[in-house]
Amino acid sequence: MEEATLVLISTFNIGSIVVKMALFVRRRRQYFALVRRVDDLMLLQSESCSQDPVLGHLLWRSKRTAARLTTAMLLLMVSQYVTWYPMPLIMKGGARRLPLAQHPWDNNSNYYELSYAVQCMAGAWMTQISFGIDCLFVSVMILVAAQMKILASRVARLRMRGDGFWRKRHAIKSTGDNVYRELCLCIETHQQLLRYVEKRLLISMNSAKLVLVNERSTHEEWTTLL
Repeated sequence: MEEATLVLISTFNIGSIVVKMALFVRRRRQYFALVRRVDDLMLLQSESCSQDPVLGHLLWRSKRTAARLTTAMLLLMVSQYVTWYPMPLIMKGGARRLPLAQHPWDNNSNYYELSYAVQCMAGAWMTQISFGIDCLFVSVMILVAAQMKILASRVARLRMRGDGFWRKRHAIKSTGDNVYRELCLCIETHQQLLRYVEKRLLISMNSAKLVLVNERSTHEEWTTLL
């Protein structure tokens, strides 16, 4: 019963990963466009970030968070491999056991080493790809959220500058023109961010709804069975 449960769990997870990979391959142009569009959105406010240390820090922190999260998730899976894959060799002594699924027709007697290596490599390869796709969406959302924060900071500062301008009627007209011009740029940036979230990011997220289900089931499988 325990072996049947493990096989069913592994089959479900591997099947989910295969479906996710198929969606990625089928819509890879859309995923590539998703990433390229994020780069374009980051360029819209790059000048403001380079001139303002606070905004530059927000941008740098979002990039660091996305990179660290992706690395941490992938390393987490590597730690699971190191713990899980050698377990059949350690726990069963001299018995021939495989890490994921057994071969009841020959009691794992034929091509044991090859079967063991194939299961380990296939499991590692597929889970790394699966978590990589998951981290892609998370990183995109982190970067887009940072762009929203940067835009909010720019608008807040414009409001302060605008209030000071209207209180001083004798202020130079060019100051008001600069505030108005910067406000127009902020509005355009906001529109592009909203358009990106609505038309690209949400569509791509809907095409990969099984990401969260698969990620949670995979994590529960590795943690509970260990």
